[in-house]
Amino acid sequence: MPNAFPRWAAKEINLPEGRTWRFEDRPWLLQIYQAFDPLTTKELYLLKSSQGGISTFALAASFYLAIEIGGVNIGYYLPRQDDVSDIVETKVDIMLEGKSPLASHLSRPSSVRTKKLLPGGDGKPASFIRFAEASIPPRILTLDMVVKDEFDLCNPTYLAQASSRMDSSAYAIELSLGVPYSTGLYSLFENRSQACEWFIPCSHCGHRQFLTWEENVQIQDGLALYICKECGCEITTEDRLKGEWVAAHPHRSAQGFHVTQLMYAWRSAQDLFDESLRLRKADFYALKLAQIAEEGQGLSEEKLLGLLFGPQPFEAEQTHEEGWTYYMGVDQGDLVYVVVAKRNQESSEVRIIFLSILPLEKAENEIANLMAAFQVQEMGIDAEPNKLLGLNLHKQGLPVWCITQSTRLSKPLEVNREAGEITLQRDISFDDLFGSELRGGNWYLFGRPPLSIEVMDPLRRQFIHHLVALKRLPGSPRLSRKGLWQTKGQDHFAHALSFLLTVMNLRRQGPRRFATISHFTVLEKERILAQKRREELTLGQETKDQDGKNPLPRQSNPKGPRRGSTRLAKAIGQIRANSNRRSWPTFPTA
Repeated sequence: MPNAFPRWAAKEINLPEGRTWRFEDRPWLLQIYQAFDPLTTKELYLLKSSQGGISTFALAASFYLAIEIGGVNIGYYLPRQDDVSDIVETKVDIMLEGKSPLASHLSRPSSVRTKKLLPGGDGKPASFIRFAEASIPPRILTLDMVVKDEFDLCNPTYLAQASSRMDSSAYAIELSLGVPYSTGLYSLFENRSQACEWFIPCSHCGHRQFLTWEENVQIQDGLALYICKECGCEITTEDRLKGEWVAAHPHRSAQGFHVTQLMYAWRSAQDLFDESLRLRKADFYALKLAQIAEEGQGLSEEKLLGLLFGPQPFEAEQTHEEGWTYYMGVDQGDLVYVVVAKRNQESSEVRIIFLSILPLEKAENEIANLMAAFQVQEMGIDAEPNKLLGLNLHKQGLPVWCITQSTRLSKPLEVNREAGEITLQRDISFDDLFGSELRGGNWYLFGRPPLSIEVMDPLRRQFIHHLVALKRLPGSPRLSRKGLWQTKGQDHFAHALSFLLTVMNLRRQGPRRFATISHFTVLEKERILAQKRREELTLGQETKDQDGKNPLPRQSNPKGPRRGSTRLAKAIGQIRANSNRRSWPTFPTA
């Protein structure tokens, strides 16, 4: 049965300044109206930017409950007494003026603070809407609905006291909305609600995404444009109107919507870019993007715990399960960090099902065994500064990608499918991982959700700490698709997860073609090069023994030995040390 509230609001509510109801350029707002039902809605959280019509929605919902249900008490709270006077004079009184459809429901006594409304049906008791400032304790009243407008500017203690006035109500509806000036409303939105974002499809590549300032606004030929973060093509106004709300946590009962001016059809990217130059960063992020502008943005421990644990906990795995495709990411440091995840072939759900930390000397055999046990389809491994481990696994015929990272690459990645090598744009890869992927609500970690990170097992706790260690410095739209991610501690699992995501996305584009281990592979070329260098070294030594002179005398260099010569000497020493080994190391180039 369709929700009657949107049709009722368009018919009964007079908008300020004589504006007419138009949902055509605000489809995202229509879906918010459709989501509100006084018989089922209990909690609703709205992170809002300015001029989006969200306060009008809250007022309309209040009138709808008061008139259509009847016999209810509604408390509408704002930060200050002046805010109460402003909203009543500029919005509420216009909705209730003489020519308004709602005017017939207004009864006496009526004042700035209290509106008495008579329901439409016979015999229903009157309803009251009381407007109050949240800078003083609430009156001792029984309430059926509490609206907390500009939540972060209100006194949280008094708001909590107002909510407690609904304990005996059959409705007990709580609407919290406002510009996120602090972490109060934002934390509730992220950790209690479904946390819906407005996903739009790119008309060029079909990629679905919700728009962000850092990833979807770029300067091209001196003009700010909305662009697709997947293909780089322009996102049009028509594209932005074809979206839908997608919940990051659909299993939660509380509703939540993030309304940003990036969604407004009447606001161009250039309009927002001009305002970003005029406003302070904190004000721009809050008023225009409904975000908190913080230095070093990333994911907090609390946020990650909310994202990575779903309604159906699962345990760590040791073997392959049918119906899933398995991927692996590996990062190297003093130890080797391994992440294994599986993706459902019929949905976008990704489960992280295995974590491990291995010593370097055992890593090759252990990783090969894990890839066999899980039937891993693609594995991405850190190849910087040493790709020997990856090459040895590749030599065994395993589906291995050797991945290096760069901050200067102008595109997301470069792929050499024949050699099994990827150069990854480091900042873009972390933007993708910590943006649309982890925040999308489709990634889950094994184990039951802990009450806090302190009581987690050491391995999962270390995994969370590595993700939290990475922070991104926000700023103006990127002239090129690069940000600046900085680490505040060890981050090996974060890199491993980024490599895993990279090979997973490559797998979606189609299977790779593996290079055959032959005389033309990287390993064979390096072996031939090493043999030539040893022969040259031997020939030079024999010639010197015969006449006492080096046939290739080194030119004097007052600044010291040449860089190339030093690297070659190190390479030769490495050759000698490994001459009896089965596999050959990677050699630095002069």
